[in-house]
Amino acid sequence: MTIPYYEMDLRVRYVECDMQGRVFNGHYLTWVDMAGTDALTEIVGGYSELLACGIDYVVAAAELQFRQAATFDDRLLVQVSVQPSRQYLATKQLHDPAR
Repeated sequence: MTIPYYEMDLRVRYVECDMQGRVFNGHYLTWVDMAGTDALTEIVGGYSELLACGIDYVVAAAELQFRQAATFDDRLLVQVSVQPSRQYLATKQLHDPAR
């Protein structure tokens, strides 16, 4: 079974980079959260729709594996997939389509 994923295009801004011109590591999770919010809006109409149904969710854990640093003006593609299980689990990945 193919699990659908949702995509968010992103262009690295200067303010997101450190003195070496690489993205500061804290921004990666921000981008994942942004993509997750977009996916949630597409799937159920937004976070407020979940709350109206009495459903809330939290991020219990987050883990990143850095493969290559993003730099100023890179264009990235953030992909978010929702994988059904007994416990609801969402996975998110950052991809650089140019690499």
